[in-house]
Amino acid sequence: MFGTYTVPLSIAQEGISLSIQKDGKNLEVLVKVTSYSIFIVALIIILPLLGVKLSGLLVAGGIAGLAIGFASQSVIGNLISELFLIEEHPLILINPAPMVFVDSLGDNSVNIVARIWAPATECFGVKMELLWKIKQALEKEGIEIPFPQRVVWFANELRESGSSGS
Repeated sequence: MFGTYTVPLSIAQEGISLSIQKDGKNLEVLVKVTSYSIFIVALIIILPLLGVKLSGLLVAGGIAGLAIGFASQSVIGNLISELFLIEEHPLILINPAPMVFVDSLGDNSVNIVARIWAPATECFGVKMELLWKIKQALEKEGIEIPFPQRVVWFANELRESGSSGS
C-alpha cells in the first residue's frame, strides 16, 4: 500500500515533466511466483510422461499442507487481522520530507529528482499537487522554463537574389 516513489522532475525546453515510478520489489516477487508456478506445472505434466505416478505425491502434499496449516494457523490469523486493521485505519505518515536533488545537467535543462512517500491510492493526486506547487514556486521566484532557441550563422554572406549580372 505504501512505498517509495521516485519522481524525476525535468525543467527543460519542453516544460516541467514529472513521473512517479514504484520500486521494482513487487515486480521481483511477481516474477518469482510466476517462474515457480510454471516450474510446478511443467513438473506435473512431465512426471506422468516419465512413468511416475502422482497419487503418492498428492497424498504426501496433502499431509504436508495440513501440517503446515496447523503450524501456521496463528501466524495467518494475525496476518489477516492486521490486514483488516490497515484497511480500517490506514497508516498515516507524519510529514515524510521529500528528498530533492539535481540528477543531471542536460543541454537545455537541469534535471531534478524528487523522492517522496505517498500511499498508492493517492499517487496521482500527490503528483498533480507536487507539479502545481513546483510551478507556483518557479513563477514566484521569476524562474522561466527555457525554450529552444537557435542562432544560425552563415559562413558566406548571403547575396540578395534578383541582382543583375548573372
